[in-house]
Parts: sequence; C-alpha cells; structure tokens
Amino acid sequence: IVNIPDESLKQGRNVVSENFLEKEYENIILKYIRNESTKLEDIIVDKDRPIIFAICNIGSEKKEENEHWITFCIVKSSENYYVFIIHSLKSEIYKSRKNELKESIKTKLNSKKIEFIEYDDNNNNNNNSREESIVVCINDDIHIAFNNMKIFIQFLKNENKNLTTIFNNKFEQKFKEIKFFFSNNEIINFNKFVIKIGLSTNFRTKFVLEKILSALKIVVEKDNEYQLVDNDQFNRLTSTLTSQNFVPRNDEKIDLREDVVKFITIFKDRGKMFSEITETNLKTYFQANKNKYSNDIDRFDEKLRQDSRDSRIKGCLSLALKDRTQFLSSMGKLSREQLTIEDLDQFIKLFGESSQENNLKIRKEQLDNQLRTILDEKQNNNNELVVTEQAKLIKINYEINEIQEQIDYYVAKFEITKEINIDDLIVLLGEKIELIITPYNFSKETIDKIIAIGKITENKNVAIAIVKFLNILSDTKQIEEKIEKVLANILPQIPQDDTVNIVLTLGKKLIKIVNYSSLLKFMYEILIENKNKILRQNALKLLQTCEFYPNNLKYINQTIKLEEKCLNKDKNIFEDCLEQVKNQNKLTFNCFEELIEHFSANEISKIIEQIVEQDIQKIPEVFIEKFHEYQKISCSDKNSQTTANIMSIRKSLIRGKYINLTQIQNIGELIDHPNVSNDVFDILFAEFTNGNNIPNDIIEKVKRAAITNEYAENLIKLIEKTSSSIDIVGNPRKHLTERKDALDNIVNDKRNHTPYAAKILKMLIKNDNYLREDCFKALIRILPVDYTKTNFKIDLNEIAKSICDCNISIENLSILVHKDKTADLSPILPIIIDRIVDQQVSVLTLLGE
Repeated sequence: IVNIPDESLKQGRNVVSENFLEKEYENIILKYIRNESTKLEDIIVDKDRPIIFAICNIGSEKKEENEHWITFCIVKSSENYYVFIIHSLKSEIYKSRKNELKESIKTKLNSKKIEFIEYDDNNNNNNNSREESIVVCINDDIHIAFNNMKIFIQFLKNENKNLTTIFNNKFEQKFKEIKFFFSNNEIINFNKFVIKIGLSTNFRTKFVLEKILSALKIVVEKDNEYQLVDNDQFNRLTSTLTSQNFVPRNDEKIDLREDVVKFITIFKDRGKMFSEITETNLKTYFQANKNKYSNDIDRFDEKLRQDSRDSRIKGCLSLALKDRTQFLSSMGKLSREQLTIEDLDQFIKLFGESSQENNLKIRKEQLDNQLRTILDEKQNNNNELVVTEQAKLIKINYEINEIQEQIDYYVAKFEITKEINIDDLIVLLGEKIELIITPYNFSKETIDKIIAIGKITENKNVAIAIVKFLNILSDTKQIEEKIEKVLANILPQIPQDDTVNIVLTLGKKLIKIVNYSSLLKFMYEILIENKNKILRQNALKLLQTCEFYPNNLKYINQTIKLEEKCLNKDKNIFEDCLEQVKNQNKLTFNCFEELIEHFSANEISKIIEQIVEQDIQKIPEVFIEKFHEYQKISCSDKNSQTTANIMSIRKSLIRGKYINLTQIQNIGELIDHPNVSNDVFDILFAEFTNGNNIPNDIIEKVKRAAITNEYAENLIKLIEKTSSSIDIVGNPRKHLTERKDALDNIVNDKRNHTPYAAKILKMLIKNDNYLREDCFKALIRILPVDYTKTNFKIDLNEIAKSICDCNISIENLSILVHKDKTADLSPILPIIIDRIVDQQVSVLTLLGE
C-alpha cells in the first residue's frame, strides 16, 4: 500500500513531489517482496487524506488459485471522493470481487459522494491497451499492476493541477485516454527492480529469497548480458548459503540455496569477479555440503537393486545423479579447492561398468551351459531324470533367476547413467590432474567410463582432459587395445597450440610401448602445421624413436627423412621437396620456411603448383606474407627467369584463392610483356573463374592484345559471355547456392563496392524473400563510410519496411548505424528497439550512440 505523504501536498500546485515516484515505488516493491500488506479499513482511517494509491489482490486467498491484482486510487476533492480503478479482467469472478471491493470502499468512506471511474479496454481503442489486456490474461499480472500505478502517478505529476480543480469531465476523459502500455521489457525492468530492492536490505525469510530468485530467473533468461554488478548485493545473495535461515527443514523438499548456487555460477560464467566475502561464503557452503545428494543416490541405488523395474525409483535415482553432477560442477567452478580428485573418482565410478557385472554374466553363461547339458541328458533318457539331477536342475534355475535379477539391476542402472552428461566433470578432472604432485590410482570403473566417453566425445575440452587423464595413468596395459580408438577420436580435436605439449607427454609414455597410429599421425601433423619450432623439434624426436612404421604410415617415415634433410640444409632439399609433393605427400613447416629463403629457385614454383593442383595441403600464411614482400622487392628485377618464377607462383596462389588480382602490382603493364603475357592471361582466367570481376582498364588491354593473341581472344569471349557476380545475384533463375556465393564475392571484392551494386541489393531486399536478409548484410558492408555524401543512394524507409520481420542481428544494425551517423536513422529505430528484450545492453548502447 502506498500513501502520498502530506509534505507532497504542500508544494503549491504540484500534486506529487518529484522524488515521490522513485521513493514510494521502491517502498511498495519492498512491501511486495516482504509480503507486507494492509487491510482496506486500515488504509481509509484518515478520511481527510487527499490521495491514496493502492495495489491489492482481489483473487482467491488460496495459493492453488490464481491471483488477480488491481491498481486503484482514491482521491478526495472538496466533499467528493473519486475512485480510479485501472484495468479489469473480463471473467465473472473478477467482476464479482471487484464489485465487493467497491462496496467495501463505499462502506469504509461512509459517504454518498463517491464516483467510481474505471479504465476499460473496451472503451479505449489504442493498440497498446489491447496488447496489455492480452497480457493480463496470463494470470501473472502483478507486474502490470505495478506498471499501471507508476504510469498513473506520472500522469498526475504531468497534469500538475490543484486537487480542488482537477476533477472535472475533461480530467475524467484524459484518464480514460491514458495509454497503459505494457511489454515484456516492462516485466524485465520490474524484476530488475525487485532484485535491486530485495538485495539492498537484510532479509531472513525464505519467502523474500524466493521472490528474489524468481525475479533473477526471469531477468537472466531474458537478458543474456545481465550481471549483478553491486558487490554488496552479490555478497548478500551468497550469504544465504551459510545462513541457517535458508536450510530446508525436515518437511521441506525445496532447497532455495541450489538456485542461489546456479545463479552465482551463471554470473561467474559472465565474468563476475568474486570478493573475499563471497569466496568465504562459497567455501563454507561447499565444505558443509560436500556430500550433498550422496545419501539420496545410495538410498535409491539400493532400492533399484531390490526392484530394477520400478520406474519411479529409476526416476528418483536419475534425478539424484543429475543433482550431484550439477553440485560437483558448481563446486569446481565456484570453489575449486574444495573439489578433490577423490570426489570426482568416487562419483564417476558410479557410471562405469562394474567388474561384478562381468562376473555375473560369466557365471550365468556357465549355469546356462550346465542347464543345457542336463536337459540334453534328460532327452537322451526318454525325459527321465534321477532325483539328484532333478534337484540340481531346480538349484541351477534358482541361481540363474537370482543372477538375472542382479544383471537387470546393472542394465537398468546403465540406462539411467547413459542419459546423464558428465562432460563438465571430466573437464574439471583434467584441471585437477594438472595440479597433482603424488600419483593417484583411479578406480577401474572410472577408467572404463572415461575410456568409453573418449571413443565418442565431440567436445574439445573433454578431449583435452582425457589426454591429461591418460598421461597420469600408471598402468595402461589393461586398456591398451581400447586406447587406439580413444586417440583416433580425441586427437583430431586437439588444437595446434601450446595444448600440444600434453600430447607430446603422452607420446613419450606410449610410443615406447606400442606404435599407436593415431598418435603418430598427430605428431606428423605437428611437423606439418605447428608454428612453434620447439614443439616441432620435440615431435620429430619422438617420431625418430619409432623404428617400425606400418605400410599405411610409410609417408610419415618419408616425411621424417625429408625433415632431417631440411634441418641439415641438404643441398638437394628443393628437389626432394618437389619429389615429396609429386608423391602427394605434405611438406613440413620447416620445409616451407626453407622455401621462403629461396623464392628465386626454379623448383619453388613447381612445388607450389603441385600443392595447389593436387590440393595436398594448405600453404602456411607465413609463406604468402613473405611472397608478397618478395614481389615488391623483385618488381624492378629485369631477370626474365625471376619474373617467370614470380608469375608461376602467382598463378598457383590465385588458383588456390590464397591471393587475388588486387595484390599483384602492375598486372596491366605485364600484358604487353612478350615473355609473360600468357601467364598474365592465365592469372586473369583464374581470377575470373574464382568469381571475381576483372577491372575495365585491364579488360580493354586484353581486348587490344586479342587482335594478335588467340589466348587473349578466348579470354575476352569468356568474360563477355559469363555473368558477373552482380548479374548472378540479380538473376532469380540461378540456383540459390550460386547466388549466395556471388553475394560473398561482391562483399569480399572491393571492386564490386559500387553504387550500381548497392542499387541491385536494395531492389533484392525489397522483392526477394529468399535473399532479403543476406542482401541486407551484404549492402551494409559495401556501403562506404559517410555514404550519404557519396553517389550511394539508400532509402532507409523502404529497407526498414522490408526487413522489419527479418531476423537481423543487432550487430548488423550496428554496422549500418556506424557507417553514417549523419543519416536519418529513424526508420530503423523500431527494429532496434524490438531487440531490447534479448539484447538489452547492446541495444541501449547502440541507441545511446
């Protein structure tokens, strides 16, 4: 309940002081959070009080029934009372309770001069009101009630009139014309306010914490950038973990602290730095609850053992395992030192295949064989058995049934555990392993489970953790046959960075035992791709220790010999490199570094040509960069062989799309060079077939050359016959994939960044449903900075109408805004604002700019 203080009424003509809204709005939200309320008769004690605002629940008092909140305002003017009721539901029960409220107000005021003025959607034709009435029907209208109160108070402030004169027909009409707009964004802001007010004061009840957590859930889900910035508020939230007030009692099934931990984890993932108070609270909580859910797991596991077919028990065990998984994951993220390898081993152990299960299966097979032998003997003796054999038969059947019940338990448990994702725990285990000083012996079940995950995981971080796990295992003989399948799956996921060190450590351990082909291939890839010279040296040393290579890995042996020659600066290294690529084998990174030093050698161009033509490997970026430098240095070199080598390398690099025409100096002048003109035409042909446009001045030179050069003549025919990228994009008869590729070419080739291209894209944005979004993304990228001052003519009104229903990201809208801030951007404002619910921070930042 909110009452306007007397001081507000003594400020001349202002009905409400300027700071009223903020202070009283905070006050009423605090009452809402604390569930504090006042009875109607207690509000209307002072009949001479000029104005009262209230929000009340006129729904059922029973929790299982819906709440219906209503905002009303009682104003006294002279001897008259005006009761403003804002919004209503259409249900009969609502109308009945609203009428009861009106009768109660009449009774308490005890006055005949009472006028009720109701805001009714049916009498208001603005779209915003109709939108709100729809929202009300979801029975979560406390947000709406607060929002209505805020709007009405602001309305009175804006009217700025004396209480004795404002209530006339004109004022009543103005009230009914108020736009009580409402949106999802209002819900987010309201809940943010609940969080702020709730965590700004001390509280000791679960009811208050539940209100705060409910608000956090809404805000965190709707605003993926939301962060609890204030450290005092954050500390107050974490302090609930250590307070006895929030520990569940015997009859309580819900532990609110679990949700607190969940939100703290979310904020941690979003970059929140913890204070010392928060870290202490987390440490205390996890120490006190280290075995949380373990008893539940043991209890339900024992019940499952008794009856493996009970679906209710299966569900309970599954839930307990998931809760324990989440708890350990949170402990590892929030208070890492509290989580030990023993904790992880003992839990992951529950997911592994039990040795007892294998023994049971073996024993059952033995009994089945015995049973089969007895039954065969019975058949041979005309279905007659001696008494001892009959007793043995009964005993075997009984034992088989007992074993089958135990096997059914393990099968049921496997079905439960296979649905639970423990990837986060594997990653945490990998992090813990890095800190180990003394060896640790893992349980067989844990080893089996991690090996099983290693065979199928597609998670890079899990793959890295499993390599660390294999490194620490003291004995790998028992899993030797399984390791190759694990390595074949996880090693391709390991990035070629410093992480390679853990694989090298594993290599030192395993290569001495057996040649794992996946491990050898990874070492080989280090030689080929890794930029770190020391890592390449270490990989080479390990590969050199292997004396035997199977036939399918002979290429590794050949590459090792080539690498050794390269490191020893062998005089025939270029010939050997050429032979290597002719055999479709890759060159090592060291070989490319050697090639860089000798661009003038005739073999270099042949090597690059082979690599590109046969698509043997990706040429390292460092080679491309050094070649650009070499071109610049050698542009004045008149040596025909040098020019020929450079042109040959250029041809190959353009064919492989490593460079384009814009990166070649003086290409037009070389058309008239008799020794390299055909090479130039090769380059132009490759550039054109890559989908890039040839500049008009070069085309004119090719046309002149076509008079005497057949190659040039054929090239011109091809160019003039073939559509350009812009033509392809604008042709609806072309395949959609081809048109999208052409769009990429337009964006990537600056020569296509023309007013004509912009005109075509603008037309497609308007008319082409299939390419509308892609064309918009292309258009904003080809627009020059300050495009309104150029020949680029863009109608943002037309574009905004076309893309209003498209899934255009705020990042792309931001690119458009930053291209020209002097442009009239008002047409795209609704599109930007429409994204405020999901990307509030980004939208507000952009609107600010």
